[in-house]
Amino acid sequence: MWHGLVEAPSAETVDVGRASAQCRALYQDEVEQLIPVELRRSRPNAGLGQPPADRTVRQVQQAEKAPKLVDISATRDNSLWKRILVEPPVGSPAVLPGAELRAKITATLGDETLPLEQRLLHGPKEHCWTAGSGTHCQLLELMVCSMQLGETCTASSSDKQMMADAGLLCGSTIIGEVEFVVSLTAVSDCRFESAHGVIKWAGEQKAAAANALQRSLVHLSLLQYSAIVRELTHLIEGGGLDDVVLQEAQSCRLASRLNRGLCLLRLGLWQRAADACTEVLQEEEGNLKALFRRGKALLQLGKIKEAMADLTQANQLDPESREVAQQLRQCRGLLKKAADKATVLEKQRSKSTEKWG
Repeated sequence: MWHGLVEAPSAETVDVGRASAQCRALYQDEVEQLIPVELRRSRPNAGLGQPPADRTVRQVQQAEKAPKLVDISATRDNSLWKRILVEPPVGSPAVLPGAELRAKITATLGDETLPLEQRLLHGPKEHCWTAGSGTHCQLLELMVCSMQLGETCTASSSDKQMMADAGLLCGSTIIGEVEFVVSLTAVSDCRFESAHGVIKWAGEQKAAAANALQRSLVHLSLLQYSAIVRELTHLIEGGGLDDVVLQEAQSCRLASRLNRGLCLLRLGLWQRAADACTEVLQEEEGNLKALFRRGKALLQLGKIKEAMADLTQANQLDPESREVAQQLRQCRGLLKKAADKATVLEKQRSKSTEKWG
């Protein structure tokens, strides 16, 4: 629609959907503002309802919104990301391990050079299961446990341990990277009505995490233990608990922290495993498992003297443990090798001094 010499674009022209890649025309006549009105009106084709002869038209591409990336790795080390395609409504419920959910899943090969019919491995199809149960592959479990209702996201991996799924990709030949697109369409209420509700949930998830660890689903188990520690920490720091509930919460959190250390050991994250065990020892000095696991982690880090101290203390607490005795022997052997090497170097240095001294 034209108002004199200036075009006022309609709402349909201005409003460009976020999924549209169209350009919109912006009419900016900065030069016109510097020309007297009389001169402008005397130019050819400057009648009412006609665009000015020297009108400047610029095509401006609408800036595309950068995709939102979220770290969904259980280790929180940016080793696994999801890309949010559709953001959830503000305040929509989030998924907690143990929640019942329904999600639409599509799985494709990551090779974009192939035709879509060759890339498609599964779906799109809706699935219902319990979050964190290990029903589907670890990648899917990590994805849904980071989602909110109404969200759609995508993530990919080429790690076969992360994609191993007895049902979803059964019979599919997987070569290289696999990409999942997940839309969360329903989730049960994850809010706790009381402290006893949190304690009950933590106990259930602790059993589920132990089961996942037995099935070698280490990333999923770590995710569950971390969620338990987080929720129980909120409960304990909130205060207002009686002695029985407080002791139960602290005991479950301590065991979960200890098992987080075990998961990190399984993943070869030695320093983080040692730090997790240190947290346990700060809360319960002399914890046998924490001393043993921290000793193993320190040994892998090459901190032999510190490992020796932890393993010696663990051996004193449980002299019958074969695992502790084995690690202690290994530690002593490494200390002896280091001492022998130091002796040899000292002799060589002494000979050099005598020869050239």
